[in-house]
Amino acid sequence: MSRVTRPRRITVPGTRASGSAVPGTSVPGSDVPGSDPRGSDAPGSDAPGSDAPGSGPPGSDAPRSDAAGTSSRGTSSRGTSSRGTRVRGIIARGTSSRGTIAALAVPAGLVAAIIVPLLRPGYVLSYDMVFVPRQPFTGAMFGLGGGVARAVPSDFVVALLARIAPGDVVEKVVLAAILLGAAYGVVRLLRDAPTLARVAAASFYLWNAYVYERLVLGHWAVLLGYAALPWAVAGALGVRQGRPRAVRHTALAVAVAAIGGYGSGVVVAAVAVLLVLWPEPGRMRHALQRSALILGSVLVLNAPWLVPSPGRWGAAAMASPPAAATPSAVAARRPSR
Repeated sequence: MSRVTRPRRITVPGTRASGSAVPGTSVPGSDVPGSDPRGSDAPGSDAPGSDAPGSGPPGSDAPRSDAAGTSSRGTSSRGTSSRGTRVRGIIARGTSSRGTIAALAVPAGLVAAIIVPLLRPGYVLSYDMVFVPRQPFTGAMFGLGGGVARAVPSDFVVALLARIAPGDVVEKVVLAAILLGAAYGVVRLLRDAPTLARVAAASFYLWNAYVYERLVLGHWAVLLGYAALPWAVAGALGVRQGRPRAVRHTALAVAVAAIGGYGSGVVVAAVAVLLVLWPEPGRMRHALQRSALILGSVLVLNAPWLVPSPGRWGAAAMASPPAAATPSAVAARRPSR
């Protein structure tokens, strides 16, 4: 009886047979050393269920795992960076706020030294500083009287505030707000300067002979424009630097100065417009556009005194003095010897 020998299938090294896991192995059932059955978990096996890197059927997303990880890490790093930027911005704003409060401490003490003696009940009557319990609304508040519109629209604003609070309270609040606003405007204008420099500038801007003289003469409306000046300068510089809402801030400062009348309104508006129009290479068109907006707001805000006054300035200058002020009238009132 002859012996039947089962044929063997031998693969050439370097080739891969169907179902083989390692190069050089044969199909299942092969007796060649090194062969692995189907489903082997040997490294590099492509059999189903293999967890080795790069395994899986065609079209699998496994090869893109590294790219996905890189993308997720990049997104995470960007999120961390943005959160860090926000935290640093909050810390910087907090530090700036603390510096502003520290710089305002000394000027606030100076304001208290001026205002506290005036807090007694009653009105502070000093030359042109006249506040009454209830000032009536008249045509002169809008420049419709017979004289030059000097107290337009400050008298109207005072009469309006007197309907909200007693006149003596309004007077003291207005004076304190003017002085504090002037000091804070200087501190804000010098936001990048050292704290000691901000304290010195605000203190000298508040405590000087000019402010003292205006207070004694009762020119609170003039001091209103004086307090609005640093705010207008800061806004005009912001317009030159292209800061958002800088035009709005400048117009608001000019509006506050315009409440004080033609003197305050003209000076503050002129400074703001000149700062915006100051020649700058390559940005003249931008400056003209911004200055046109500011100039338009200046004309609108100063219209209450600007419209009715021009026809009266010449008449007031050419008008004859009252009879009581003529030399003959003065001589007639001299007692006879």
